Amino acid sequence: MQTEIRGIQKHYEMEMRQLEQRHRSEMLKLQRQLDELKAAKAPRPAPAFPSPTTAAPAALSHAPAGLPPAPAVGQPPAAAALPPPPQAALPPPVPAEAKRGGFTNMGIELTLGGFLEAATIYRSRNLTADIGTPWNTIPFPNSPNDHLSEFRFTARQTRLIISLLAQGRVDADTAIAGYVESDFLSAPTDANGVESNSYSPRLRHAYATLDRSDLGLHILGGQDWTFLTLFNMA
Repeated sequence: MQTEIRGIQKHYEMEMRQLEQRHRSEMLKLQRQLDELKAAKAPRPAPAFPSPTTAAPAALSHAPAGLPPAPAVGQPPAAAALPPPPQAALPPPVPAEAKRGGFTNMGIELTLGGFLEAATIYRSRNLTADIGTPWNTIPFPNSPNDHLSEFRFTARQTRLIISLLAQGRVDADTAIAGYVESDFLSAPTDANGVESNSYSPRLRHAYATLDRSDLGLHILGGQDWTFLTLFNMA
């Protein structure tokens, strides 16, 4: 689960960097277009003609009827004659990624979990047990239960009491999390499934983690399980 969370965080950071680069390139393109527009509107130096005042009436006298008079020689064209600057296409807005299975409050993300289970069990030898198989009580051939089969319904693995994951970040390099989970696989002395499933809750997981990405450090403390077991026991 922690590996998936770190993968999601890396993917989110990569998407943010790509979005920033895209916006930076768009801003540079718009700035270049603005500089070109300012340079086009800037007044140009008049050419050195001997008598610009005498050339202008001649140009006006030969202008066709119905057309506006040509600008005087040596004068820049009017600003209205310039074409409008091209409008750069803005990138489409990036939709915010919706978070599933949780809610955020005060900088801490809480994710609730759990499920309903209705399981069936069939054993060729009757162990008189629930979904947890007691391997050390398998009956021998001289026992009556060795010749009886067993078929049961059970919902004791249902996890609806508590399944809660809390996550938060202290800074850019430090992340903390806590996880609690329980089910109904506890078996006190007064538990039975004769008239009702009167089984009490059992604590499965209860731990907290600390991750430091700058140090490559991961610390877990509390109750958890692992596939690592001792080779032998003294």
